[in-house]
Amino acid sequence: MKVRAVAMTVIFALLVSTIAIINAVLPKKNFSENENRVLADFPKFTLESLFTGTPYVDDSGRETKRIWTTDFETYISDHFMLRDQWVGLKSLVELGAQKRDAGGVYFAKDGYLMEQFWSYDYGRLKGNVTAIKQFTETVDQQFGIGVKTMIVPTANDILKEKLPLFAPEVDQQELLAQMKQEIPGFIDVTDTLIAHKDENIFYKTDHHWTSLGVYYAYQEFCKQIGITQKPLIAYQPEVLSDQFLGTTYSKANLYTVEPETIYYYKSSGSPQLKVEYFAGGEVIKTSDSLIEQEYLEQKDKYSAFLNGNQPVTKITTDHQNGKKLLIVKDSYANSFAPFVTDDYQEIHLVDLRAYKQSTLQYIEQSGITDVLVLYNLKNFVEDSNMYLLNRA
Repeated sequence: MKVRAVAMTVIFALLVSTIAIINAVLPKKNFSENENRVLADFPKFTLESLFTGTPYVDDSGRETKRIWTTDFETYISDHFMLRDQWVGLKSLVELGAQKRDAGGVYFAKDGYLMEQFWSYDYGRLKGNVTAIKQFTETVDQQFGIGVKTMIVPTANDILKEKLPLFAPEVDQQELLAQMKQEIPGFIDVTDTLIAHKDENIFYKTDHHWTSLGVYYAYQEFCKQIGITQKPLIAYQPEVLSDQFLGTTYSKANLYTVEPETIYYYKSSGSPQLKVEYFAGGEVIKTSDSLIEQEYLEQKDKYSAFLNGNQPVTKITTDHQNGKKLLIVKDSYANSFAPFVTDDYQEIHLVDLRAYKQSTLQYIEQSGITDVLVLYNLKNFVEDSNMYLLNRA
């Protein structure tokens, strides 16, 4: 027994050592294409970071401390050999064991992988609602523009019958009802999306809505703002890719999931376009298309819409109606913008996660005539930048 114990100890030590050596010598990536995120760098070691933690300010502006051992654990996890394969194997085992979720994703009916949304910071939500309300009132007083706000419920709400039984989830309709009551110009697309829930309005492997889902929400926007609605047959669905596996797939990495198709709905009367992407006040890229083809050869295919999330995007059409729309947005607006190119001379998109200047000054300087705040509900609840709307 003693010999066996020693042998097992030696084998275990060799196994751990081998894994450690392989992890150490394998080339390190800065970015995970599968997870669409930047991977952790090797943390800088100091006695302060090891014992008491190094002070730093997080993305929400709160002061906290960075502990070296925690950062090192994150680094090892991000760069562990065959990480994607291990995550996928874990998901398969959990699915086989009748588990309902993995990696923050529900294994829902009909092949849907839905991002969990079972809690939120009430204080942040309240602050975000207050920020939009104040922004709406200021824009109305200063520029005479009635701001519209569209906060879109996620697939977890619209397709809630597909969730696992008794899955804990935020009551999105309760939150939306509160927003509708407090925010002037609120556009509620819930009924519209529910009316078409049997259609392909949300991706199965991603947290975004499909272009078809966007179309139905766009129709509601048209009604609220006084734009003539166009029938679905006025658009030609163009296949961008039939090999799309999105963000929720990346979290679960479930090998049994089939790729899906991304469509781009192009109207028969699509205008000539000039698209400019800005960062730091400078144009970093120009294009004559709303679709950036390079992304369709990568994992993050949804970013083909408007080059992903840029600080500022300006779309100029050949319409001469003087109408200029500003969209304050998250990524849900990237597939929304193509629809409004039929209605506006210019469309400006501002992402507060990267744009830190005055939105009010932007409205004045750009001659904006209409404003839309467009987020999905989960992103809106978690966003820590909404206060920037009211920066003078």
